[in-house]
Amino acid sequence: MTTIPVDLNVANIRMYLGTVVAVVREELGRPADFENSKDIVVPTLVVMALQGKTVEDMRVYVRDLPEWHAKHDQKPPSGPEIHGRLRSNAPRLFDDAGPWKWKMATGFDALRLLITGGEQQLLAYLAWVSSIKGNGIRVFCNWKVTGLDFRQVPDYMGWVRKLCVLTRGAGMRVECCAVCDYIPEGLAAQQQFINDFAAVLAGFDHAILTFGNEPYQNMEDPEKIHPPNVDVLMARGMCNPNDDHALPYLPAAGFTVYQTLRSDDWPRKVGKDGFEIRNGFGGTRADGSTFEFPGTKDACINTEMMGAAETYQPGRRSNRPDEFFMAGVAAAMFTSGATAHGDSLTMQRCVVPGPVEAKCASELFRGIDLVPIDAPTWMYCRYGLNEQAVPVEKDALDDAPGREIRIHSMVGPTKAVSINYHYLLPGHDAWKPRGINGWRTVLQDGPCVLSERA
Repeated sequence: MTTIPVDLNVANIRMYLGTVVAVVREELGRPADFENSKDIVVPTLVVMALQGKTVEDMRVYVRDLPEWHAKHDQKPPSGPEIHGRLRSNAPRLFDDAGPWKWKMATGFDALRLLITGGEQQLLAYLAWVSSIKGNGIRVFCNWKVTGLDFRQVPDYMGWVRKLCVLTRGAGMRVECCAVCDYIPEGLAAQQQFINDFAAVLAGFDHAILTFGNEPYQNMEDPEKIHPPNVDVLMARGMCNPNDDHALPYLPAAGFTVYQTLRSDDWPRKVGKDGFEIRNGFGGTRADGSTFEFPGTKDACINTEMMGAAETYQPGRRSNRPDEFFMAGVAAAMFTSGATAHGDSLTMQRCVVPGPVEAKCASELFRGIDLVPIDAPTWMYCRYGLNEQAVPVEKDALDDAPGREIRIHSMVGPTKAVSINYHYLLPGHDAWKPRGINGWRTVLQDGPCVLSERA
């Protein structure tokens, strides 16, 4: 600490006392109580002043006090209420209160942050996720990018418990991707690590276990992993969307996570791919071989879509909130929701993103919330399939030879929801359906239309 000469005269004593009053008021937000014998802060500051310590020295002392941290440290956000464990009842996820919508955000670095003293940053990020109506984060539990390796962390599982306690206190569910970057190596070691990890998560009703992130390039065959016998919602991991020979892993461990191609029509794939993964699909590959996939028959969630960012990067990042709103609607029509994915130096590192990236994530969740929660259980129809049940008119710009109408609907007994995937293309915002086939439009929000029986 710096020491300055002390000249004890009336003017300087007044200056010292005024400095103490100002420091206590500015740093602790309360008056300096000179008459309270139990308050050691004020007399300590007076002694520091008489010893020639500077005002910055005084602030350093005060900022190390529990009282200062109680006032200034980031508090766990007040997130959505958690109603018990999640479980899959295809096509939806349920908690103890009923059907549940998945609105999580990428937060890969959360565990490492906690281990290395970054709790305040993590709490700030969780508060942001809550502010845009999210309800959880997706975490990498090993990650070469940031040097996280469980074998190098003393009391690693203790830190996992601390992450669970912190996220539970914030009202945020946490999806833990256990194996990443072949940490650990080998099937037996990965099975044991997953077993140990599951045993910890079993103590928390908000925790979810995914065996590995992108298993096709980060771990052994996840179909060879035996799901641990604990009461935790589990997934094996996502298959490779860029390999037409890769199929979702069977049997499902509880629910299924998936990625989608980051192509121009990615908002459609966010939801519709989940519908097909659950129910089954088939086709002919580029090499001419044919295949039939029977379906996972469980709840399916897209946990890594096109990433949001401040700038547009074709095939990698989008800065178009309207696309994310459309993706959210599609996700909620066919599945229980989706994970908002962000840029490598922001959301992936649990850093609150810039305004455009944040708007994209917020719009994804807004789209999910707009769709009736029962929609995934309704009948799927489109022009060319169950056409007589479609509740909305065709898009006039697509109703022509050689054009494809890209309108999907989920139709229930009294309500329906539809989406026009071409709506964001030039001129297609002229599509204003009023309702057909015994339906009437009750709300249109851009590409999304909610209908009810006329």
